[in-house]
Amino acid sequence: MITASDGALVYTGTSSSSDGDLTSNQGGTDAWLFRIDNTGDIEWSTTLGGSASDAFLAFKATDDLGYIAVGQSSSSDGDLPGNNGGGDVWVVKFGPDPVGVREASNSVRPHLHPNPCMDRLRVSSTCPPGGPTRWRIMDGQGRMTMEGSLSGPATDIDVSPLSSGRYSLLVLCAYGMTSAPFVKQ
Repeated sequence: MITASDGALVYTGTSSSSDGDLTSNQGGTDAWLFRIDNTGDIEWSTTLGGSASDAFLAFKATDDLGYIAVGQSSSSDGDLPGNNGGGDVWVVKFGPDPVGVREASNSVRPHLHPNPCMDRLRVSSTCPPGGPTRWRIMDGQGRMTMEGSLSGPATDIDVSPLSSGRYSLLVLCAYGMTSAPFVKQ
């Protein structure tokens, strides 16, 4: 638990629920980060995970008013791009409050084609027009390998410099950030 500067409490935990205060579960146990105001009401809540067991084991506030969480994951699907066997170490950086409000739904996630891909990946995004839209490709260890700007509703990205493997494409625009996994052959 962390006490925020305004007296609210931020917690991390795990959940297998998809009702009540939680609206989704990827399967198994998901990692859960949530904030409770000083009257005891949940201000925001977000869960991350895949079909196996996933948990945040520690977290802290960051200088940009966000949070960083460290945990363990046995999943290789859902919000996780892959698994290297057993329980992998998992690090997630959350932006400033409120976390849950900016979590994208499946309807705004980028569409990637072809997936798996060879040299080119077409990204179709439903980001609202008028604001800067950036993309980043992250490898299985969470390292940024490439980045650039989306140009219109569909952009072709040259992924030929990437090694074969699993990656996540992050799209950052006015509503927040969303991601989709892909495989480079």
